Amino acid sequence: SGYGEDQDLSYPFPAICKRAIDSVINNEKSFFVWGSGLQQRDFIHIDDCVKGATLILNKVNDGSAVNLSTGKPTSFIDLAKLILKKVGVSNLPIVTQRSKPEGVFARYGDTKMQNDFGFVPSISLDEGINKSIAFLKLIK
Repeated sequence: SGYGEDQDLSYPFPAICKRAIDSVINNEKSFFVWGSGLQQRDFIHIDDCVKGATLILNKVNDGSAVNLSTGKPTSFIDLAKLILKKVGVSNLPIVTQRSKPEGVFARYGDTKMQNDFGFVPSISLDEGINKSIAFLKLIK
């Protein structure tokens, strides 16, 4: 799942970041995630996607698809915990909303092909969270 600082808030990653920032401002007593919260995504920063696509573009000669990823699945509960810690409310209870959709349960990539082409993502999830939070705080 690609993400970036100015991604539309209808996507889970920026929405969770924004809600975490708002939870501090509004002194929330809990934090919600959709579905079970156990669903997993492979979060890759858009800058890495662009670098990977540019690097691999002329190396695929047979029409093969290359899915860019980190190879590291992260649950939405774990993502929320990481983000909440970054905004200073790591003790906020996370509540799942099972009535809300969670989509495909697990979606993450096998990095072998991209590694064979010389691409390894360089922006960690931690760094990406920092970038997104900083951006969202600026645009309030």
